[in-house]
Amino acid sequence: MGDDEPKAAGNPNSDADRINWITERVCLSLQCKTDKFKKLMASDEGGIPMQEFMTSTECQRVFVCDGAKELVCFTNPDPKNKKKMVYLLKPRKVALTGENVASEVLCGDIMPGVLGHLYSTTSDVYLPLLTNSHNQAGLPEVVIKDLMEYLHKLVAAIYVTIGHSKGETLLPLPPMELPSADRASKDKERVYVLETAVVTWTKQIKNVLKLDPEQVLKSGSHPGPMAELEFWAAKARHLNSIQQQLQGERIRKVMKVLDLTKSTYCSPFNRLCKEVAAACDEANDNTKYLATLKETLTKLQDEAVDGEAFQALTNIFRPIVHLIMLVWKHSRFYNTPARLVVLMREICNDLIRQATAFVSPEQLFEIEPQEAVERLMITLKVCGTFKSVYFDYKSRANNEVPSNPWRLQNTALFPRLDAFLERCHDLLDLTKTIVQFRSSSASRSAATRAARFRPPSARSTPTSRSSSRSSSTSRTTCSTSR
Repeated sequence: MGDDEPKAAGNPNSDADRINWITERVCLSLQCKTDKFKKLMASDEGGIPMQEFMTSTECQRVFVCDGAKELVCFTNPDPKNKKKMVYLLKPRKVALTGENVASEVLCGDIMPGVLGHLYSTTSDVYLPLLTNSHNQAGLPEVVIKDLMEYLHKLVAAIYVTIGHSKGETLLPLPPMELPSADRASKDKERVYVLETAVVTWTKQIKNVLKLDPEQVLKSGSHPGPMAELEFWAAKARHLNSIQQQLQGERIRKVMKVLDLTKSTYCSPFNRLCKEVAAACDEANDNTKYLATLKETLTKLQDEAVDGEAFQALTNIFRPIVHLIMLVWKHSRFYNTPARLVVLMREICNDLIRQATAFVSPEQLFEIEPQEAVERLMITLKVCGTFKSVYFDYKSRANNEVPSNPWRLQNTALFPRLDAFLERCHDLLDLTKTIVQFRSSSASRSAATRAARFRPPSARSTPTSRSSSRSSSTSRTTCSTSR
């Protein structure tokens, strides 16, 4: 294999053979003319990845799709691509030549709905074929059982992955005919398959139920309040999907069969279904009320372009906190200290991000010290205004909702904002000191220049001053002697 690369580089016929082989398969699959592929190879965007795939041992895959006008070639496919693609894959790290291209390259099509196509193929083609007793003839029972188990897991994993790609939680159904009530007690193997499905559903549902917005806050990325709205919208979408499936005919029939066979999985799963209903109600309610904050929170999220825009943020502080108080007052679920703490800390994150953009650490010591002082004072004023608005509405909420006041510790709400303000105060002291030193240095320099350019008549030398003092002294002595 080590001699393939120089042979490919030095033999024009070999280069032409490998390009012709790839051209034939790409054009046949995408149903395009060879001129399009020639233009692709002549361009930098498409020709470089394709040449690297053919000559380099490290590049092992490349994708080609028909763009708006020309063919497009890339090494990593775009997940949002809605068009058919052709993949070229090298299982081994080799350079391609005209002699080995046919044996070293795997070529195939990728359709837009590749997961759906894979699920349909495995569940509707491979599964019926492999479960057919005629195709199992001559195989040991243990082998057949293991094969069916792994095939069922594969089909279920593909189905779950399709749900993840749609932002939903799909519960995989048993890929088999459900036994009737009288046959269930006798068909223990099928009942075991149903119980295994219930265990899988339980794990999936518990993973969704334990999702908490505080996990997003603790991720270390300092998310803004829009992450809270997106979290509850996503959780509501997952829970609504689960609730709809739990009420479907297939799952209800599975639970009915397990109930008739007195399975121990029935009671825990029924309790879990009630938890899903309660959590779904909470998520939908929170999503509905938090949607009222979207417009004002979007304004806080949009980056301020200048100092005036940053100072104008104070105009939206009161509407934001007012809406939060109304949500606290009327929502059935979003009225606990834990929920309010997360939302307020995320708002502080957006405020800090805006302030950091206004007093950029990279620019703070490059601009004039007096301008830096002004920016820091504006930042302290804007952030202090937000805290003042919160404390005003805290007193108002205690009066309007006496049964559920805002009993929150300030240290839990503003830990990051207070730390940021403390750093701003330190920088403000430093920049003020720089301004004072500059002003005092400038005044001394001015005095020195003034003394240097004073007229000669206005200046007196030490000798003249001493002679004048001696003459006055002699006159005083003479007058005394008289």
